[in-house]
Amino acid sequence: MRIDRLKEIMKAVASLYDKTIDDNVIELFYYPALCEYDEREVLEAIREHIKESPYFPKPNDILSKLKKLRGENHSWALAYMVLKEAISRVSIYNSVSFVFAKGLNQAVMLLGGWIEVCNSDERFLEKRFREAWEELQSLNMPRVYWLPGIIEIENKSSEIPLYLAGDRFVELRFPREKLTERNFLYSVYRISKSLSLNGASEMKALGGRKHD
Repeated sequence: MRIDRLKEIMKAVASLYDKTIDDNVIELFYYPALCEYDEREVLEAIREHIKESPYFPKPNDILSKLKKLRGENHSWALAYMVLKEAISRVSIYNSVSFVFAKGLNQAVMLLGGWIEVCNSDERFLEKRFREAWEELQSLNMPRVYWLPGIIEIENKSSEIPLYLAGDRFVELRFPREKLTERNFLYSVYRISKSLSLNGASEMKALGGRKHD
């Protein structure tokens, strides 16, 4: 989760409780506890806390809700929200990567890939996605870094548009011959760093490395 978004969220929550919260408190205590979680997960956990407690949430309160939500396997619903937004914003023609949403690239592959998912009947997609997400938990799938769209698969252009999808949508463009795993990971690192997404730790999670 990005620190700038966490500050916005915590200040909005503080206003609900007629309180204020200092940036230093968020940076020193809230961000270290929550930085590895997706923004949507954190929001859901805070909403659950607000429903149940009259007190402003401390980091441990939010963490407790996060663990409970994950334990109840609500993670598929959060991942599905990300997927649905990407379908509407990225389009079937562009390639996409859910590189900051753990497991989502693999789940889409289980459903047949990005093009298949974009062409799916929305009435049945949610059920199919939940089944794929649950199946994924018992599999040992290799990493999937991005999902090709029509332009990449059908060789329609010498330049491939590839979107990083998640808290923000960032468009990358690669010359066809330059779209390699190494170049992709390096681009992700640079984008992560520029967006204050804790690039070094994200790269470690991806299995990539920083290129100087």
